[in-house]
Amino acid sequence: LASLPPPASAAPWPADAPSPRAPRTASTAPLVPLGGKTAPPLYLRDARGRPVDLRDFAGEAVLVNFWGCWCGPCIREMDSLARLNGHLAGRRFRLLAVNIGESPAEVGEFFERLGGRPGFDVLYDRQGEAAKAWSVYTIPSTYLVDGLQGVRYGYRGALEWDSPEIVELLQELADRAPHAARRKGG
Repeated sequence: LASLPPPASAAPWPADAPSPRAPRTASTAPLVPLGGKTAPPLYLRDARGRPVDLRDFAGEAVLVNFWGCWCGPCIREMDSLARLNGHLAGRRFRLLAVNIGESPAEVGEFFERLGGRPGFDVLYDRQGEAAKAWSVYTIPSTYLVDGLQGVRYGYRGALEWDSPEIVELLQELADRAPHAARRKGG
């Protein structure tokens, strides 16, 4: 996962570090193939404190997006993530937006300012442990996980996630996802 190149459209970590280039969003920027290596663990809680484990989504294509409310590029891609989620409704697909370092109250206020609930799962990595396990050093950082829990693609920076090319790729990943019984408990 650490092999993804740093883009011009990502916010540096920490948040107060200046960006040398203006952020941008590009619909045709290439996703980086990552070969399908088994995804790192992802076991976090949602805003209600319920545990969410990536392993429970075996048999589904999963988009894992690491982001922060303070991050301009992250904010710009939120609408396209919501539209992507709508495009893939009814398929074996899950979108997990992993907020790094902020509280559910802060994130809730953020989404209220954007017009309401996001329509996808928001998880909380308050200490940044999941981000470290996934080699996230800039946000947004996004990974596409196949139905066998292999990390197929990644991208660091903002992207139009509902561009036709990406929707088609995710439809193929979701449609090829093997049917698997979801694990309970964990």
